[in-house]
Amino acid sequence: MTVISNDISKVIEILNNDDIVAIPTETVYGLAGNIYSEKAIRKIFQVKQRPFFNPLIVHIQSIDKIEEVVSEFPAKAQKLAKAF
Repeated sequence: MTVISNDISKVIEILNNDDIVAIPTETVYGLAGNIYSEKAIRKIFQVKQRPFFNPLIVHIQSIDKIEEVVSEFPAKAQKLAKAF
């Protein structure tokens, strides 16, 4: 089902239901899904026809949440994250 909307509550509902949404960026549209939903992540790979060995970018709300999504956080990456 395709829905075009700027209703953030609808986006939240879609993401909470393990589905994906398209979001505009400066240059292209990106696909977004809940990083904690295997179903949503698989759907992004499928829709983009992206091989599973090619990782996705993950956006998090703060540096405090990074340990939830990474297995390593190198010192140089920590320095960059703290600076930006």
